[in-house]
Amino acid sequence: MIEDNVFSEVESLEKLYLASNSLTELPHLHHNENLTTLCTYGNQIKALPNDAFTNNTKLIELKMKKNLLTEIPRSAFAADVSNF
Repeated sequence: MIEDNVFSEVESLEKLYLASNSLTELPHLHHNENLTTLCTYGNQIKALPNDAFTNNTKLIELKMKKNLLTEIPRSAFAADVSNF
C-alpha cells in the first residue's frame, strides 16, 4: 500500500512506474499535473475513483494491464480526453 499523498510534493513528476507491487488501489495523483506516463500493470487494482486522472491533463501513456479492473469510469479523466 502506498500512502495517499506520498507524491503530492513532487509536482514535477512526469513518469511513474508502479508495476508489480501488489497495489490494490492507486495513490492520489491530483497534485501531479505534469504526469505524462503512469504504469501500474501487474497489480491488484479493482477500481478507479471517478476523478482518478481529472487533474492529469498531460497524461498520454497509461498502462494498467494485468490488474483486476472490470470498468474504467469515463469521469476518471478530464473532459477533453479524446483517445485512451
